[in-house]
Amino acid sequence: MLPQFLALGASLSFGFLIVFVQLGLNAGGTPLASTILNLVVNTLFLWVFLIVWGDLGQVLNTGVWVFLLIGAFVPGLARYSYFHGAQRIGASRSATLKSLSPLFSVLIAISAFGERLTPFTAVGTALIVAGILLVSSKRGAQETWPKVYLIFPLITALLFALRDNLARFGFNLVASPLVGAAMAATGGFLSLLLISRVQGSAGQLHMQHRSSLYFAASGVFGGIAYICLFTALSTGRVVTVAPLLYADPLLVPVISYILLRGSEPLSWRLALGAVCVVSGITFIFQARV
Repeated sequence: MLPQFLALGASLSFGFLIVFVQLGLNAGGTPLASTILNLVVNTLFLWVFLIVWGDLGQVLNTGVWVFLLIGAFVPGLARYSYFHGAQRIGASRSATLKSLSPLFSVLIAISAFGERLTPFTAVGTALIVAGILLVSSKRGAQETWPKVYLIFPLITALLFALRDNLARFGFNLVASPLVGAAMAATGGFLSLLLISRVQGSAGQLHMQHRSSLYFAASGVFGGIAYICLFTALSTGRVVTVAPLLYADPLLVPVISYILLRGSEPLSWRLALGAVCVVSGITFIFQARV
């Protein structure tokens, strides 16, 4: 299967993950509960998948440290920095700046790993980034805040970009994308447990039956997304795959509109962003893997 299709599958799965987390929060769950249960199910799903269909022997490969580090970066530190950014400059601005992740991924791949950017990939990446920025940005009330807080969403975007490039590097050491996905999920789970322990937030974990089902479903979608993501990065170049991994801001409003019975309004920004993203995807599919 083409890496581009796998990357789009990862983006779609991440979109469903976000929507099911929102459903769980609407049902009375807490952000900490969503994070912990999502990562527990995500990690268990990937380990079961690895045991049944993967090569367990590669877990002993010394190169797995790369994927444990990836998990510490994303979702570990990335989620922490993103939440801090959203708290200080607003969720909309944070989401907009985080949308620069595919651009950072491509720049790192070119400068650090010598990947070549074709004209089709360059135009496609620019269109996708523009479309995501359109969908993610919203006009709100004028607020004043220290510009230094912009560092938080920019760090988030950089961490996602490092994930993509470190994964591509990691597959020079570990051949199995299933091992990479399982180890990254494990690293993410352990890092977030450590962060929640340091912050003293363990006591805020409240589980309710209905919300727990939604959070568990989001974990399954997270596992599917990881399998698609790491398989795509194990077979395709970052400059071709990374821009397609971040289309979920476009997909979430559409999925929400369907599953939440129109509670997520569709707008001209979404329509124009969709045109840009779909056009960008078309250009990237013209590029050679």
